[in-house]
Amino acid sequence: MKTIKSYCKTPIGPIEIICTNSKIFSISSVKRLKSSSDNKLSLKIKKSLKDYFNGDCSALQNFSLNLFCLDQGTDFQKKVWKELKKIKHPNISSYKDLAIKVKSPKSSRAIGGAVGKNPFLLFFPCHRVLGSNKKITGFSAGINKKIFLLKHEDLEFIP
Repeated sequence: MKTIKSYCKTPIGPIEIICTNSKIFSISSVKRLKSSSDNKLSLKIKKSLKDYFNGDCSALQNFSLNLFCLDQGTDFQKKVWKELKKIKHPNISSYKDLAIKVKSPKSSRAIGGAVGKNPFLLFFPCHRVLGSNKKITGFSAGINKKIFLLKHEDLEFIP
């Protein structure tokens, strides 16, 4: 199966999609658009991103977990990423809540590390993870992008 790189212009900047027709390897924020290829899956992802940014905040939730290649993470990261995938709009979570869900209640810092390495931007909604007081603590793609996404989804947070 041929792996392709596809790029999509969004309000938070360019997004790179790396996938085959049956597996997604990463969806990430990049600095600039590059020459792009497409296949059926990348076109479906791009359509969902367009729908999401046009106001359908649930558009990214229709991709089953088995489409995403989780091989690139540690066992701990995979547990965290699977929990991220379960955060459906309009819900938010905290690092502490995630730590409890992965049965590691004292590991909020490690949770933050795993969230920061999430390879599936928006589709595993790490932007919906906040501090226990609903305060923004970090975002691998940049705090301004996290603020934009939370406002776009009309979610409550403390900057």
